Amino acid sequence: MMFLLRAAFWIAVVAAFVPPGFTAAGGLFASDMERLLSEPAARAAASLQQNQSQPAPVAARQHETGICAEYGELCEIWTHVTGFGGYVGSVALSQADAMIEASRETEGAKAAAQTR
Repeated sequence: MMFLLRAAFWIAVVAAFVPPGFTAAGGLFASDMERLLSEPAARAAASLQQNQSQPAPVAARQHETGICAEYGELCEIWTHVTGFGGYVGSVALSQADAMIEASRETEGAKAAAQTR
């Protein structure tokens, strides 16, 4: 029961700080997420089609050891997942930078307005 109360509390805290337009169909976040999810998916599909049409040579996999030697597909999937994670991280950082910059601009405008 305590877990449910804690979960409800933290969901309420996060929901309180969600920017407007976060879930709107035409909102900035929705369009960013559509672009974010469509680009890596298209690259992964193209890569998968290319890999299926051209099987990896045995010589290329001879130097691999451990799990990659036995399950090469898992290593390829992991490469795609980490690439997607890096892409999501870079988009999140750029959004955070934009929010910080906008915050600084509004603070500067408020300070300028107060000195007048």
